[in-house]
Amino acid sequence: MDPWLTVNHIMGICTFYFNAQANMRNVQPDFEWFTPEAIEHFTESAIAIVLAGIKAHP
Repeated sequence: MDPWLTVNHIMGICTFYFNAQANMRNVQPDFEWFTPEAIEHFTESAIAIVLAGIKAHP
């Protein structure tokens, strides 16, 4: 696994949520993006995706 690319991918996962929320409102207009619960849910999901990818890498 390339450490530089890994860091870039993790940063992309983390920043996308905040950078794209204006566009994502078109998908889920009633969703409250910045509540503590929504951010916690996003964080847990992002961590799970990153760890699953790292664990799956040979």
